[in-house]
Amino acid sequence: MAPEDKKPRKKIQGLALWAFISKLAKTVGSDGISIKGETQSIIHQLLVGFLDQFIFNFNQVLAIPASKKTIKVDQARSVIELSLGYRSSELATEVLGEVDRAVAAASSEDGHGLIFAVPRTSRYFKTHLAGYCDTSSKGPKKFKVTTRRLDKGMGVCVTAMLQALCFRILSQAADRIAEGKRTRLIPRELYLSIQEDEALAHIFRAFMTQGGVTETSNETKRNRVIEDDEVEESTPAPSKKKAKSVPKAAPKDASKKGGAAKPKNVKPAPKKA
Repeated sequence: MAPEDKKPRKKIQGLALWAFISKLAKTVGSDGISIKGETQSIIHQLLVGFLDQFIFNFNQVLAIPASKKTIKVDQARSVIELSLGYRSSELATEVLGEVDRAVAAASSEDGHGLIFAVPRTSRYFKTHLAGYCDTSSKGPKKFKVTTRRLDKGMGVCVTAMLQALCFRILSQAADRIAEGKRTRLIPRELYLSIQEDEALAHIFRAFMTQGGVTETSNETKRNRVIEDDEVEESTPAPSKKKAKSVPKAAPKDASKKGGAAKPKNVKPAPKKA
């Protein structure tokens, strides 16, 4: 019998987290929030941009000659603190707490309990490390692997880091839209919620400046409307005047066209014999 045709392997198109962001949005707040379309894409870009910065810092650490051949979770924890910065110590403590909980749960029989997909994040992380081909169109097995090995908890560590950041962003946005008794998150509310959080604003400052959203408040818009109304009331209404009657044009003289005008009802003169 002829061997069955194997299904073609699906290519990895970057890191897709849209569905997981929507699932996590249903867990924040009291009843969850709705997030679709452009807002979902913005959060996805923020997370992937931070992950790229995290991998860049990791590659700098791996360039040290005395670095170990096996990448462990303890080494990733120090890179997480480096990526978050000194201004976001509170956020770093929250993210590292979630990382430790997920890694400890993954070693037990209960599982890690993460909403984000660990294989996708782990594959993206491995393909962008030093020694791998810098592309995401094919799997890491297609290329030459470095001598460094990943610890078993590294995939869970990176995934828990992204999920903790996403949960912080969504929880801040949920608290903001709850004041207006709304359930749907729009890009403007997302931008303002990130700017209100000092730690998130420091991390995503370079990414949010490219989003095309400017910071304005409803009070300024209200003042503009009031000023426009005052200007309209102050200007007097135009008075209605009767249109002047235009005299009709006089009939044109037919002599100008050629020849004098013939008189009407005039009998011709009798011819002479």
